[in-house]
Amino acid sequence: MRYWIALVLSFNRPAFSDIPRPLLDENAILFLEEQIPKLAAMACELAYWNALASGSCVLVAKNGLLIEISPDGTERIIKELPHSIPTIPGKYLKISIEPDNDS
Repeated sequence: MRYWIALVLSFNRPAFSDIPRPLLDENAILFLEEQIPKLAAMACELAYWNALASGSCVLVAKNGLLIEISPDGTERIIKELPHSIPTIPGKYLKISIEPDNDS
């Protein structure tokens, strides 16, 4: 009986789309958009620690190397990474992949 009453009460609440929301001005939108890189960095760090806490290993790029970090903190070098390509923000690059000639 308790479950049914809770279900009825949830139907009596207004839907999310029915709640009036204040309109954001340009400054508010710009401020919120400036927070996106910080939020993304926080999400990456949280995912890193959650993966380690769940017992999984994590791959990170550090000093030109791909490193596997275990939950106990040990690090194992997987491979050396290719050099990064310096870029200018807003500039478009054309990247092509050459086929291996090893076969």
